[in-house]
Amino acid sequence: MKVWLALVLAVALFIAGLITGYSYFFRLSYLLTGVLALGLAWARTSLWGLEVTAGRRPQRLRAGASFKEAITVRNLSPLPKAGLQVIEESPLPGAVRDHSFNLGPGAEASFSLDTSPLSRGCYSIGPTWVYVSDPFGVFRQKRIVRPVSDLIVHPRVHHLSGLPSPRSDLSGESRSPQRLPYLTPKAVDIRDYYPGDSLNRIHWPLTARWQKLMVKEFEIDPSHNVFVILDLEESVQRGSGPESTAEYGVSLAASLSQHFLDHGYACGLVAQGEPGISLLPDRGSRQLMRLMDSLASVQARGTATLLDVINRQQRHLGRRELAVVITPSTREDWVGASQLLAHRGVRLLVFLMEPASFGQGNNSLLAFSSLVASRIPTFLINKGDSFDRAVGQANRAR
Repeated sequence: MKVWLALVLAVALFIAGLITGYSYFFRLSYLLTGVLALGLAWARTSLWGLEVTAGRRPQRLRAGASFKEAITVRNLSPLPKAGLQVIEESPLPGAVRDHSFNLGPGAEASFSLDTSPLSRGCYSIGPTWVYVSDPFGVFRQKRIVRPVSDLIVHPRVHHLSGLPSPRSDLSGESRSPQRLPYLTPKAVDIRDYYPGDSLNRIHWPLTARWQKLMVKEFEIDPSHNVFVILDLEESVQRGSGPESTAEYGVSLAASLSQHFLDHGYACGLVAQGEPGISLLPDRGSRQLMRLMDSLASVQARGTATLLDVINRQQRHLGRRELAVVITPSTREDWVGASQLLAHRGVRLLVFLMEPASFGQGNNSLLAFSSLVASRIPTFLINKGDSFDRAVGQANRAR
């Protein structure tokens, strides 16, 4: 807009000179045209000799962390650079999106583009541009520093040291005396080498110390699966923002998934949110990343009830498997379905969020009492509770 106004003014002055014959109108027109040409040349050449480097952008963060991007701009030319500006075009909350500065010959400037602490979710970051302008602020030129990239913010994860270990008939902690032809995650003993033992069983440090071949004995791994069932039906959620049953439930699901995976279990996740999540049990860091990525974007907008989810999940649950239910629902139908699963031999853990503590909703005493009476381990989570402390207190009360 400024360019067009300046051009219109230059043309108007030239026409005024033609009409009136006064030479100063021509001089003003020529002067303004020269200034515009000089400004355009300045803006175009200001990008020459400008080196911009940016630090590595994180692809994943944990909820509560801030996004930071380090930018360094160097002037490698012998001419000063005025009116420089770096702009981050990101919809991140609380972001400081632009920095304006000048650079002398051979000088450099470093700064970071910061945000306020982020909530879980998926964000688009960038693009990041560097802008230069002429001294009159008429012409602007730009160069891209970083293209658009994605940022995934995982839910908060809490340490659950008070969580009881699954029973031995579930967890595989009872040892079998038989020798296994394959390796399992846990070595339980050392013995002498026998002909036919695989080389990958050899315990090399003890072999070197005792000057004879020693091999590791592995316990039978029953490959028990853990299914985390997260209730994200919209109609049963209470509270808002970080202090809501939905956010507590997502954080609990993330914490439990990491806890079981860290202890060698195969963990899966089912949630009827938006989008729906259905991940079969698996082990390892890749499974943990899949679980966290899924929980980062899920929203509590599901229409299916927890009873529907449990009924659909029954075919995946065998006698030696563990189902962990996370819900704020006080309905009796899913409680009855859970009792039937327990009667079939499925191991259950229930994390019941007290909806009344989140400002509204029915008291969960009836559902809690029914589950405890059925000898189903149940943990009551109130608003503001530390998950680890709540689990530990429930264990001491038993």
